[in-house]
Amino acid sequence: MKKYKARKGKFIYFLLFGLLLIPLISFWVDHEMIIERPWIMLPLISPVLLILWILLDTSYAIEGEWLKYRSAFNKGKIDIRSITEIRKNETMWVGLKPAIAKNGIILKYGKYDEIYLAPLDNDQMISDLKNINPLIKVSN
Repeated sequence: MKKYKARKGKFIYFLLFGLLLIPLISFWVDHEMIIERPWIMLPLISPVLLILWILLDTSYAIEGEWLKYRSAFNKGKIDIRSITEIRKNETMWVGLKPAIAKNGIILKYGKYDEIYLAPLDNDQMISDLKNINPLIKVSN
């Protein structure tokens, strides 16, 4: 099994920083209320925990003839033999997207399915996928 770490874009860090500022500012404005009732912070901290989960858990792996992906609650596997086309250095804005950066790869598989991934090294992942399925068409 070969694992690939996900590339992390700047936006995810800005989002995390911005979401962390909200509870900190709330505590600074009225710290007595928050000390008396700490459960008030749960709605403010929940998005931070979700973003951290996505940030720390996003990864990809090739296991045999399967490409496995996971990003927090978004998990699955794709038969590499069903991949017909890879578009590299593109970004997909809508659809199945277990990635947290731009300029990744879009895999077309099955009849109409596509998925967006953003590994640290697009070319390495494409090369490994083509070793398993040499019929994959790669476009820029």
